[in-house]
Amino acid sequence: PRPMMGAPPMMGMPPTMGAPPGAPGAEYGGRGRVARKFFVGGLPSSLGDGDFRAYFEQFGAVSDAIVMVDRSTGRSRGFGFVTFAMDESALACMRAKRHEIHGKYVDCKSAEPGPNEGGGGGGGGGGG
Repeated sequence: PRPMMGAPPMMGMPPTMGAPPGAPGAEYGGRGRVARKFFVGGLPSSLGDGDFRAYFEQFGAVSDAIVMVDRSTGRSRGFGFVTFAMDESALACMRAKRHEIHGKYVDCKSAEPGPNEGGGGGGGGGGG
């Protein structure tokens, strides 16, 4: 028999879902992995971290959820990030074509790594 090249796929997981959740950069997808971290834009100004997390928990376990705020004013910047603990939860979120939070439709798309996260820049945001 020929020797195996690389690690065998994880048992019971399709090849596109085999990245260990704690692997560096795994939340961003790529290389056949499912993206588990999402940028969510157009958030209502009344939305806090708790309600933001609660909305996305309907799709499954959330490992991180944060609404970005302006440092000087403490007010919402209108966007946030959510990271799902499991690939299946992220896929369920992607299957939902529209997301409505506090009566407002928001834009939800795969996040890209920022300059300090091993990526080459990424998705938006000016200084504030």
